[in-house]
This record gives sequence, structure tokens and C-alpha cells, in this order.
Amino acid sequence: MHVGITGQELDEAILQTVPYAGFPPAMNAARMLDEILIDREV
Repeated sequence: MHVGITGQELDEAILQTVPYAGFPPAMNAARMLDEILIDREV
């Protein structure tokens, strides 16, 4: 996020990991991203 990537772009990148990491890890990452975005009030 310090280099200009938006929260939406990060969310889309996480969704692209589903075939490789599996659905549960990707959803955990998405949940963590949501917490970070809430903390940063983005």
C-alpha cells in the first residue's frame, strides 16, 4: 500500500491465489486485508 496499490487491487490479487493456496487460506488473507483496511480507514 506504500507503493500505490489500492485495497481493491490487493483483494483481487488474493482471489488469484485460490487455485494455488486453496480457498480457506485465501479467505483468511482477505479477512486480514479487511482488518488492515479498517485500521487504516481506507
